[in-house]
Amino acid sequence: MNLFSICFSVIFFFFMSSVSFAKESVNIDIKMLTPDFSFSTTSKYKDSDNYYLQILYTENSQSAALNKIELIQKSIQYPMAMQPYKRGFRVYVGPIKGGDIASALKSLLSIGYDEHLVRHINNQPDFLTYKDILFKKIGRIGDNNIILPFNKNGSLARFSSLDIDSICKSINSNVALLSEYGEILSTSNFISDIGAQNRYWLTSKETVTRVSDNLVIKAVDNDARYPIICLINHSKHK
Repeated sequence: MNLFSICFSVIFFFFMSSVSFAKESVNIDIKMLTPDFSFSTTSKYKDSDNYYLQILYTENSQSAALNKIELIQKSIQYPMAMQPYKRGFRVYVGPIKGGDIASALKSLLSIGYDEHLVRHINNQPDFLTYKDILFKKIGRIGDNNIILPFNKNGSLARFSSLDIDSICKSINSNVALLSEYGEILSTSNFISDIGAQNRYWLTSKETVTRVSDNLVIKAVDNDARYPIICLINHSKHK
Protein backbone atom coordinates (compact mmCIF):
# COMPACT_ATOMS: atom_id res chain seq x y z
CA MET A 1 0.00 0.00 0.00
CA ASN A 2 1.39 3.37 -0.99
CA LEU A 3 1.67 6.15 1.54
CA PHE A 4 -1.07 8.71 1.20
CA SER A 5 -2.04 11.46 3.48
CA ILE A 6 -5.11 12.46 5.39
CA CYS A 7 -4.70 16.19 5.48
CA PHE A 8 -5.96 18.15 8.42
CA SER A 9 -5.60 21.79 9.38
CA VAL A 10 -4.50 20.77 12.85
CA ILE A 11 -4.54 22.14 16.37
CA PHE A 12 -2.12 21.95 20.10
CA PHE A 13 0.97 22.47 22.07
CA PHE A 14 2.49 21.49 23.04
CA PHE A 15 4.95 23.10 22.23
CA MET A 16 2.58 24.78 20.79
CA SER A 17 3.78 28.37 16.66
CA SER A 18 0.29 27.56 15.85
CA VAL A 19 -1.69 24.45 16.31
CA SER A 20 -4.63 24.53 13.96
CA PHE A 21 -7.09 22.00 12.54
CA ALA A 22 -10.51 21.83 10.99
CA LYS A 23 -13.23 20.70 13.32
CA GLU A 24 -16.89 21.35 12.58
CA SER A 25 -15.77 24.14 10.21
CA VAL A 26 -14.24 26.05 13.14
CA ASN A 27 -10.58 27.00 12.89
CA ILE A 28 -8.81 25.99 16.07
CA ASP A 29 -5.52 27.74 16.79
CA ILE A 30 -3.92 26.67 20.06
CA LYS A 31 -0.29 26.86 21.10
CA MET A 32 1.48 25.04 23.90
CA LEU A 33 4.11 27.26 25.54
CA THR A 34 7.10 25.80 27.31
CA PRO A 35 6.98 25.91 31.13
CA ASP A 36 10.09 28.08 31.34
CA PHE A 37 8.89 30.70 28.86
CA SER A 38 8.26 33.99 30.62
CA PHE A 39 6.83 37.34 29.61
CA SER A 40 6.18 40.55 31.46
CA THR A 41 2.81 41.68 32.84
CA THR A 42 1.78 45.14 31.68
CA SER A 43 -1.16 47.53 31.95
CA LYS A 44 -0.19 49.42 28.79
CA TYR A 45 0.22 48.10 25.29
CA LYS A 46 1.15 49.21 21.79
CA ASP A 47 -1.05 48.44 18.81
CA SER A 48 1.79 46.84 16.85
CA ASP A 49 3.25 44.63 19.61
CA ASN A 50 2.24 41.05 20.40
CA TYR A 51 0.58 40.06 23.67
CA TYR A 52 -1.08 37.21 25.51
CA LEU A 53 -4.15 37.70 27.68
CA GLN A 54 -4.05 35.33 30.63
CA ILE A 55 -7.68 34.51 31.44
CA LEU A 56 -7.55 31.57 33.82
CA TYR A 57 -5.54 28.87 35.57
CA THR A 58 -6.79 25.29 35.78
CA GLU A 59 -5.52 22.20 37.56
CA ASN A 60 -7.47 19.93 35.23
CA SER A 61 -5.65 17.41 33.05
CA GLN A 62 -4.08 18.57 29.80
CA SER A 63 -6.88 17.01 27.74
CA ALA A 64 -9.57 18.61 29.94
CA ALA A 65 -7.82 21.99 29.70
CA LEU A 66 -7.63 21.60 25.94
CA ASN A 67 -11.35 20.85 25.74
CA LYS A 68 -12.09 24.00 27.74
CA ILE A 69 -9.89 26.08 25.44
CA GLU A 70 -11.61 24.71 22.35
CA LEU A 71 -15.01 25.72 23.75
CA ILE A 72 -13.76 29.23 24.49
CA GLN A 73 -12.15 29.59 21.08
CA LYS A 74 -15.29 28.57 19.24
CA SER A 75 -16.96 31.61 20.81
CA ILE A 76 -14.23 34.22 20.50
CA GLN A 77 -12.37 33.11 17.32
CA TYR A 78 -8.95 34.26 18.54
CA PRO A 79 -5.76 32.19 18.78
CA MET A 80 -5.17 30.72 22.23
CA ALA A 81 -2.37 29.10 24.18
CA MET A 82 -1.75 27.03 27.27
CA GLN A 83 1.32 26.73 29.47
CA PRO A 84 2.17 24.18 32.16
CA TYR A 85 2.37 25.90 35.53
CA LYS A 86 2.71 24.22 38.92
CA ARG A 87 0.10 21.44 38.97
CA GLY A 88 -1.97 22.73 36.08
CA PHE A 89 -2.07 25.08 33.13
CA ARG A 90 -2.32 28.78 32.50
CA VAL A 91 -4.73 29.60 29.68
CA TYR A 92 -4.15 32.54 27.35
CA VAL A 93 -5.79 34.31 24.45
CA GLY A 94 -3.08 35.15 21.95
CA PRO A 95 -0.75 35.96 20.55
CA ILE A 96 -2.69 39.01 19.45
CA LYS A 97 -1.71 42.54 18.50
CA GLY A 98 -2.22 45.30 21.03
CA GLY A 99 -4.72 46.88 18.67
CA ASP A 100 -6.94 43.79 18.94
CA ILE A 101 -6.96 43.55 22.74
CA ALA A 102 -10.09 45.66 23.27
CA SER A 103 -12.06 43.55 20.82
CA ALA A 104 -10.78 40.32 22.37
CA LEU A 105 -11.74 41.49 25.86
CA LYS A 106 -15.23 42.35 24.64
CA SER A 107 -15.61 38.85 23.20
CA LEU A 108 -14.36 37.28 26.43
CA LEU A 109 -16.75 39.36 28.51
CA SER A 110 -19.65 38.14 26.38
CA ILE A 111 -18.97 34.56 27.50
CA GLY A 112 -18.34 35.38 31.14
CA TYR A 113 -14.58 35.94 31.32
CA ASP A 114 -14.14 39.34 32.96
CA GLU A 115 -10.68 38.94 34.53
CA HIS A 116 -7.37 38.98 32.70
CA LEU A 117 -3.69 39.85 32.78
CA VAL A 118 -2.00 41.41 29.76
CA ARG A 119 1.37 39.78 29.16
CA HIS A 120 3.89 41.25 26.73
CA ILE A 121 5.95 38.95 24.53
CA ASN A 122 9.59 39.85 25.06
CA ASN A 123 10.91 37.19 22.67
CA GLN A 124 9.56 34.48 20.39
CA PRO A 125 8.10 31.65 22.48
CA ASP A 126 9.47 28.15 22.22
CA PHE A 127 6.62 26.03 20.96
CA LEU A 128 5.86 23.19 18.63
CA THR A 129 4.25 24.19 15.35
CA TYR A 130 1.43 21.75 14.79
CA LYS A 131 0.41 23.45 11.57
CA ASP A 132 3.68 22.15 10.10
CA ILE A 133 2.75 18.58 10.96
CA LEU A 134 1.22 16.35 8.30
CA PHE A 135 -0.80 13.38 9.53
CA LYS A 136 -0.47 10.42 7.16
CA LYS A 137 -2.44 7.22 7.01
CA ILE A 138 0.03 4.38 6.64
CA GLY A 139 -2.22 1.36 7.14
CA ARG A 140 -5.09 -0.12 9.06
CA ILE A 141 -5.68 -2.60 11.87
CA GLY A 142 -9.20 -3.78 12.60
CA ASP A 143 -11.55 -0.81 12.44
CA ASN A 144 -8.75 1.72 12.98
CA ASN A 145 -6.60 3.66 10.55
CA ILE A 146 -2.94 3.94 11.54
CA ILE A 147 -1.92 7.60 11.50
CA LEU A 148 1.63 8.91 11.85
CA PRO A 149 2.63 12.58 12.21
CA PHE A 150 5.35 13.69 9.78
CA ASN A 151 7.25 16.93 9.35
CA LYS A 152 6.82 18.89 6.13
CA ASN A 153 10.22 17.65 4.94
CA GLY A 154 8.97 14.06 5.11
CA SER A 155 10.80 13.04 8.27
CA LEU A 156 9.00 11.33 11.13
CA ALA A 157 7.82 13.97 13.62
CA ARG A 158 9.10 13.60 17.18
CA PHE A 159 7.47 14.98 20.30
CA SER A 160 8.16 15.60 23.97
CA SER A 161 6.27 13.84 26.74
CA LEU A 162 4.12 16.95 27.17
CA ASP A 163 2.79 16.59 23.63
CA ILE A 164 1.56 13.04 23.59
CA ASP A 165 -1.92 13.65 25.01
CA SER A 166 -2.66 16.47 22.62
CA ILE A 167 -1.07 15.48 19.32
CA CYS A 168 -3.39 12.53 18.63
CA LYS A 169 -6.33 14.30 20.25
CA SER A 170 -5.87 17.16 17.79
CA ILE A 171 -7.25 14.88 15.05
CA ASN A 172 -9.75 13.12 17.32
CA SER A 173 -7.64 9.99 17.57
CA ASN A 174 -5.94 8.03 20.35
CA VAL A 175 -2.38 6.95 21.09
CA ALA A 176 -1.92 3.29 20.18
CA LEU A 177 -2.04 0.81 23.07
CA LEU A 178 0.61 -1.82 23.74
CA SER A 179 -1.54 -4.59 22.25
CA GLU A 180 -2.09 -2.48 19.14
CA TYR A 181 1.60 -1.65 18.79
CA GLY A 182 2.27 -5.38 18.61
CA GLU A 183 0.17 -5.67 15.48
CA ILE A 184 1.23 -2.34 13.98
CA LEU A 185 4.96 -2.94 14.30
CA SER A 186 4.67 -6.35 12.65
CA THR A 187 2.69 -5.35 9.56
CA SER A 188 4.61 -5.56 6.30
CA ASN A 189 3.39 -2.16 5.10
CA PHE A 190 4.58 -0.44 8.25
CA ILE A 191 7.96 -2.16 8.23
CA SER A 192 8.60 -1.42 4.55
CA ASP A 193 7.42 2.21 4.65
CA ILE A 194 8.47 3.32 8.13
CA GLY A 195 10.59 0.67 9.81
CA ALA A 196 10.01 -0.84 13.23
CA GLN A 197 13.34 0.19 14.74
CA ASN A 198 12.13 3.48 16.19
CA ARG A 199 11.03 3.91 19.78
CA TYR A 200 7.45 5.16 19.91
CA TRP A 201 5.55 6.82 22.72
CA LEU A 202 3.49 4.35 24.75
CA THR A 203 2.83 6.47 27.84
CA SER A 204 4.35 9.70 29.15
CA LYS A 205 7.03 7.60 30.86
CA GLU A 206 7.54 4.68 28.48
CA THR A 207 8.35 3.94 24.86
CA VAL A 208 7.91 0.78 22.85
CA THR A 209 9.94 -0.66 20.00
CA ARG A 210 10.19 -3.96 18.18
CA VAL A 211 13.31 -6.10 18.54
CA SER A 212 13.17 -9.27 16.44
CA ASP A 213 9.73 -10.67 17.21
CA ASN A 214 9.39 -9.03 20.61
CA LEU A 215 8.09 -5.70 21.86
CA VAL A 216 10.55 -3.96 24.16
CA ILE A 217 9.35 -1.32 26.61
CA LYS A 218 11.89 1.21 27.86
CA ALA A 219 11.79 4.12 30.25
CA VAL A 220 11.87 7.54 28.60
CA ASP A 221 15.28 9.18 28.35
CA ASN A 222 15.55 12.65 29.86
CA ASP A 223 14.36 15.39 27.48
CA ALA A 224 14.13 12.89 24.62
CA ARG A 225 11.63 13.20 21.79
CA TYR A 226 10.01 10.24 20.07
CA PRO A 227 7.53 9.63 17.26
CA ILE A 228 3.98 8.61 18.09
CA ILE A 229 1.36 6.42 16.45
CA CYS A 230 -2.27 7.50 16.50
CA LEU A 231 -5.28 5.32 15.77
CA ILE A 232 -8.52 6.73 14.44
CA ASN A 233 -11.71 4.79 13.83
CA HIS A 234 -12.11 4.05 10.14
CA SER A 235 -15.79 5.03 10.16
CA LYS A 236 -14.86 8.64 10.95
CA HIS A 237 -12.97 9.04 7.68
CA LYS A 238 -14.71 6.93 5.09
